[in-house]
Amino acid sequence: MDRLTKNRTSHSISLLCHLKEGIGPTHQKTAAFLLIVRKSIELQFAKLFPFEGPSLDKYSQVKRGPLLFRNDLTTMSMKNLILFIGLCLLQTSQAQPSPEFFETNSAKRSLQFAQQLINKKKYPQALKQLKHTIKIKDNFAVAYRELGRVQIELNDLEGAIEALEKSFDLDEKLSRAAFFECGEAFFQLNDLEKAKYYYQKYREMEGQSYVNRSKESGLETGYDLL
Repeated sequence: MDRLTKNRTSHSISLLCHLKEGIGPTHQKTAAFLLIVRKSIELQFAKLFPFEGPSLDKYSQVKRGPLLFRNDLTTMSMKNLILFIGLCLLQTSQAQPSPEFFETNSAKRSLQFAQQLINKKKYPQALKQLKHTIKIKDNFAVAYRELGRVQIELNDLEGAIEALEKSFDLDEKLSRAAFFECGEAFFQLNDLEKAKYYYQKYREMEGQSYVNRSKESGLETGYDLL
């Protein structure tokens, strides 16, 4: 490798590693991403270019920026360097949640992202995420409970009832507020018999122990005033 190519190689890597410097608080995710890239590149270098001698003293080391370079790295081609940087970037960028949808095989992480969307009142996006969550794990009571909540916000009362009743089948002690919501959905559909049944279930759970008691206490306070 000629001197010009070697200098460009060293400069490119150092620049990549220094990019995270000067990034403000609003770009913390970018800074973390670049730090991961730096660490990944260092690990790849360590694996591909180990010291091969009885003593480290046989090799000179030159510190350039945040990376530690060895003289034998000068034999590395630009093509291989670009390949390794590209692989590191690809690995660290995979499965990053987008603002609208998070592609993942983890039902728990998918649910958490859906709940973030709900908190931001992005109900159509949350609906899509929750359906993805249930596709991963079809017996996830919490996902069905949240799905019913979202469908009520989207005025899909029949869909909400189906989701809420599924959550009751999976875990009847999950949410008290969900019983009120289910009763309210039946009431708006003029099914007074079913509405009365779920309103009664809501009243019966008062003072009992259930999973979402503290989480949904605010909802229950509002429902009690109705």
